[in-house]
Amino acid sequence: MKSIPGIRHLLRLTRNKIYIFLFWQELLKQLIPYDVKGFGEKIRLGNQGDGGYVLPKEIIPFIDVLYTYGVGNDISFEKDMITYKDIPVRFYDHTVIGLPEKNEKFIFKREGIAGSKYGSFDTFENHLQEHGDKKRKILLKMDIEGSEWETLAPIIDGFHRNIVAIVVEIHGLDEDQRHSI
Repeated sequence: MKSIPGIRHLLRLTRNKIYIFLFWQELLKQLIPYDVKGFGEKIRLGNQGDGGYVLPKEIIPFIDVLYTYGVGNDISFEKDMITYKDIPVRFYDHTVIGLPEKNEKFIFKREGIAGSKYGSFDTFENHLQEHGDKKRKILLKMDIEGSEWETLAPIIDGFHRNIVAIVVEIHGLDEDQRHSI
């Protein structure tokens, strides 16, 4: 027979799994695609597969700068964006040495994003400060392999007035044990 502390631990794990299950049910309800009233034409920027995203064309005039977290070897979204609007693009990725190609509008830093500065990671706020972008209108793009869960909430809380739109590849939807509430 298990000890009382062992049983308490199992009860806590079970309760947490129930909370996580309920959280995912609610989250998935929010992720169901629907037509957004007020947006007409939508455009696809980037590759037809991974690396491409659909945006309402009407938001592009409001964007002053594009921040991209997670570069890999695909910058097709960013290349397409600057054909629509001549804006600077700030790339951050601690896993690659540089961009696959150069452009005068592109600035790359081999650094990741996190909730606080450590090692090769820094905060969104520090990145904005570094470029003088704290008052600019931002399109935020993320493909950071699961780290979006811990990174997005503080960004939205602190900079929702600056962010025009967020395009994000969400990872780990089928791995509820990775995400605590």
